[in-house]
Amino acid sequence: MCPVGTRVNKHCTDFRSTRCLPCDSGTYMDEPTGKTECLLCRMCDKGSGLREKSRCTNTSNTVCEPEEGHFCLGI
Repeated sequence: MCPVGTRVNKHCTDFRSTRCLPCDSGTYMDEPTGKTECLLCRMCDKGSGLREKSRCTNTSNTVCEPEEGHFCLGI
């Protein structure tokens, strides 16, 4: 199992523990994982009136918010 912000590079064996690598730019992992790929960061669609409230980091996804003069409907 790899910690938040990382992914599995090599799974554990009887002779070594799991090897982890940090998530690459544009990806994140927000929980401990056994996955070999991090998750892709969300893109805020300016054409839909969204802007970036907080950037994606290796431990959290992008948070989008409506641009001034726009609003989101709960669907």
